[in-house]
Amino acid sequence: MEGDNNSLDPDKLAVRELLRDSLAESNRSSKRKDCIIILLSIIILILVGCNIYSEYAYEYVDTVTTSETTTVDMDASGDSASASYAEGDQYNDNATHNEDGDN
Repeated sequence: MEGDNNSLDPDKLAVRELLRDSLAESNRSSKRKDCIIILLSIIILILVGCNIYSEYAYEYVDTVTTSETTTVDMDASGDSASASYAEGDQYNDNATHNEDGDN
């Protein structure tokens, strides 16, 4: 009965059982990996969609800045007009200011 496939050899049965268990675990592991890959793909698509939405949510407006130049006459003329802007003394004669650093 050595060539008979239906023989109940304990070693062969153990190997078959081991192979069946390995195949079942491999299938479970593959299903978990597939679920994780699908979940990550969905998360990536959601993030890309949010990024695209945020780019188009804002309205881009071109701004034009104009500047106006004015000329200010800094000459001191008239009564009690003794301001000297060049030397840093911006006060008239009757104004009090702190030159010595005293309060």
